[in-house]
Amino acid sequence: MKDYNAQLYERAKELECMYRVEETLQNKKLTLPAVMKELAELILVGI
Repeated sequence: MKDYNAQLYERAKELECMYRVEETLQNKKLTLPAVMKELAELILVGI
């Protein structure tokens, strides 16, 4: 059961990361450097 919960937590974390990446990419107010910085931060959190 513990392994299942850990795997589920990891999938939820990855999915949240993907949603936030999509939101960042769709944000037209951000400059390219700002987008790249945000993506790098999001990916670190998502792994």
